[in-house]
Amino acid sequence: MAKIKTLTVGEMTVMRIVQQVSMDDLLQFMTAYYAGRPTRCMVWDVSQAPMGDFSSADASSLNTLLAAIPNSDLCEVAVVIAPDDMHFGMSRMFTAHAEAKGLVRKVGIVRSHAEAESWLGAPIPLPD
Repeated sequence: MAKIKTLTVGEMTVMRIVQQVSMDDLLQFMTAYYAGRPTRCMVWDVSQAPMGDFSSADASSLNTLLAAIPNSDLCEVAVVIAPDDMHFGMSRMFTAHAEAKGLVRKVGIVRSHAEAESWLGAPIPLPD
């Protein structure tokens, strides 16, 4: 079973984390994603994800990977669905690093699927 389920519809890719992932798992996933055809919009759903042991250094590692990606390939809009305080805080830490380095154009961190759809102004399909 995949740890990260994905669904791409048009210019939106939805990633749902369904098992605990390590930073290596995320780095491998993001490397493969950007080696393919990245979409304009990314949605990360961590509502089913067990919390891993991530640190500020891990956020920096992920953003180092993103910094190597040409700006034209970065997504324009990203939203993270993080329903509980721990996921919300960790998501904010990762995006704060990305914002500080200019790697994010527009990002939102929300508590629910409905709130994510409202923030994006578009329906968000979810992978099975």
